[in-house]
Amino acid sequence: MITEQMKREAFDSSEFMKKQPTIDRELVSYVSAKSGALNPNSSELSEKTMKNELEQSKINNDWRNGPRDFYNNTKNNETIQAFFFRHNLKTSGEYRAEFFDKDVHQVTNANDLCFRAMSLQHKADINNSTPAERPALEKLHAFEKAHFEFNDKKDLKQFENLQQQSNAYTEVKELYQDYKAKSLGYEKKVEQKTQQLEIAQDKPSVSPTMDSVKEKMMKMRLQQKPTQSLSV
Repeated sequence: MITEQMKREAFDSSEFMKKQPTIDRELVSYVSAKSGALNPNSSELSEKTMKNELEQSKINNDWRNGPRDFYNNTKNNETIQAFFFRHNLKTSGEYRAEFFDKDVHQVTNANDLCFRAMSLQHKADINNSTPAERPALEKLHAFEKAHFEFNDKKDLKQFENLQQQSNAYTEVKELYQDYKAKSLGYEKKVEQKTQQLEIAQDKPSVSPTMDSVKEKMMKMRLQQKPTQSLSV
């Protein structure tokens, strides 16, 4: 049996949910007129693929061959001259690992040389690219720069907390997806979706004028007079 109390609670719950705040979320997809859609969760855009490509990258390779890890793989005439003897043929990552807990000056020096190598290479990329290649190239540069800055701040412990570090890494992965999808011929598509934001709040109190079913039954029992049997 549906009581007035139950109706009231259902109404109050409905009104309560209507008052909950909402938040706009971005739904990202990658589309192509020729190939249809590319799921953002595709293995081609995954974190594992990103790491594999960076590990296999060579700084001297043409940018069209994929992303480059300037932070760990830089090795040029400047590093050979600047790195200590017997370490001068190492990559920036190998040299940094050698001095990481020993000499912060050498770590910073390696980072500066890597950043300079990346900046110079990015300028050369632009000069040697065609207008049609620029959109993909710009996304590649944005990813490589974000990847470099993330590792630099992480190794020098410049993130204020783990959440800030996690957010920065998420941005790196998203920039990789944007670049990779573009290099495969897909365009990024972003849709806004309004979603109700769930907030833990106390349950609305029931109106004090409304008695519960149990209270009503108790009152009815108290109001009834006990019947007495008549003796003959």
